[in-house]
Amino acid sequence: MTIALYHFSVDQIKRSEGQSAVAAAAYRAGEQLYSDYYGEDNDYTRKGGVICSEIFLPPHAPPEYQDRATLWNTVEMVEKHPKAQLAYSFDITLQNELSLEENIELAREFVQKYLVSKGMIADLAIHDPDKGEGGILFNAVPTTDWGRPETLEAWREAWCRMVNEKFEEKGLDVRIDHRSYVRQGLDLIPTVHEGPTVRKMEAKGIRTDKGDLNRWIRATNRLMLDIKKKINALFGWIAEVKEELSKPKTPSLADLLIAYYEDRNAGAYSQRIRGKNLKEFSETVNYLMENKILSLHELESRLSAVSAEFDALSGSMKEKSARMKELQELIRQGENYKRLKPVYDELNGIKWKKQREKFETDHDADLRLFYTARRILKENLGGRPVPLNAWKQEYDRLKREYAELSPQYKPLREDLMKMRRVQYHVDRVLERG
Repeated sequence: MTIALYHFSVDQIKRSEGQSAVAAAAYRAGEQLYSDYYGEDNDYTRKGGVICSEIFLPPHAPPEYQDRATLWNTVEMVEKHPKAQLAYSFDITLQNELSLEENIELAREFVQKYLVSKGMIADLAIHDPDKGEGGILFNAVPTTDWGRPETLEAWREAWCRMVNEKFEEKGLDVRIDHRSYVRQGLDLIPTVHEGPTVRKMEAKGIRTDKGDLNRWIRATNRLMLDIKKKINALFGWIAEVKEELSKPKTPSLADLLIAYYEDRNAGAYSQRIRGKNLKEFSETVNYLMENKILSLHELESRLSAVSAEFDALSGSMKEKSARMKELQELIRQGENYKRLKPVYDELNGIKWKKQREKFETDHDADLRLFYTARRILKENLGGRPVPLNAWKQEYDRLKREYAELSPQYKPLREDLMKMRRVQYHVDRVLERG
C-alpha cells in the first residue's frame, strides 16, 4: 500500500500581527474587497488560479452574510480588540489521486459536516495546483473551543478518514495518515517545505538549497529504513538461531560455519572452486575474530552496538536538520528585513495622507514582506541586532557536518552485509538438520 501526500494546517488571522480578515478573504477568493476597519482596498482580481469559491452559512445566520464583503467587514467591526483573533485559515492539499470534482465534493462535505453544522460560517475557495499555492483553502469565523489542540486533531483525523474512505470506494491501493512520523513510529527526518517558487525553479532544472537539502534528507531516510530493516531482520534471525541452538547437542557458531563450507567443498567440481571456498571461509573467520564474534551471543551484542551507533547518528542528523531549517527561514527573513527597511522608512517619512496611501498601495507586497520579517525577527531576537553573518556561518558549518556524517553509514552497512552472510551460511546448515 502506498502512502499519499497529506497536508492539513490551520492558522489564526490575528489583528495583533497586522492581519485583516477582509484581505485574507479577498486573497482566497481572488476578489477586490474594501476593508472598512483599515480603510484600505484589497485587490487580488489579477492573482488568478481560483477555480471556485463559496460561502456556507448555518440556518440561523443572516442571509446578507452570503456577500463576502459584508461578512468579513462585520467580523472586523464586531471584533474591536487590538489583539482580536478574527478568523481561522485552513490550508488543505488537493489529493492527486482524486479528480478535481471529487476534491471539491470532499471539501464541501467536510465544511458542512464539521463546521457549518456546529454553527460556524465558512468561506471556501479551491485554488489551481498549477498556479503555485494550489489546494483547498478557507477562512472560518471561530467559536469558543477552536483553540483547543483536541479540536484541530479531530479535524485532521476527520479529513484523513474521509479521503481514505474515498480511496477505498474507488479501489485505490493508497492511503493518507494525519499522524506525524513520530506518532507513526517512523524514525525519519521530515523534509523542508519548499514552496511554489522553489518547486518552479527545481522543475526548470535550477538547483536550490532547499531542494538539495530535501534530496539529502530523502536519501538519508531511505538509507536509515534499509539499515533498520536489516538490523531487525538480523535480530529476528538471531532469535530463531538461539532457539534452535538451545536444543540439546546444538553446535557452536564455528561448527556451523565449518559444516557449511565442508558441504560446499563436497559439491565443488574443481580445485579452483574449492580454493575460492577456502578463501571465503578464511575471510569470514577473520572478520569474526577481528570483531570478537565467536558465539551467537556475541553476534547479538555486536548488532546491539551497531544499532546504538546508528540511533546516535540519526539523532545528530535530525538535530542538525531542524536547525538548518530554522536558519534558512531566519536568514531569508533577515535579508528581507534589511532589503525592505528603506521602503518602510520612506513610508514613515511621508506626512500627507493621500501620498502615504498611494505609497502603501504601490509598495503593498514589499511592505507585507517587511512586516512579516520584522515580526518573525522580533519573536526570535527580542529586539537584538540581526546576526545574519553568524547565521550564515552556522548554516555552512552544519552543511559541512552533514557531508562528514554521510560516509559513516558505509561501514555500518558493510558490517551488516557481512553478518547477513554469516546468517545465510548458518541457516543452510540448520535447514539440513
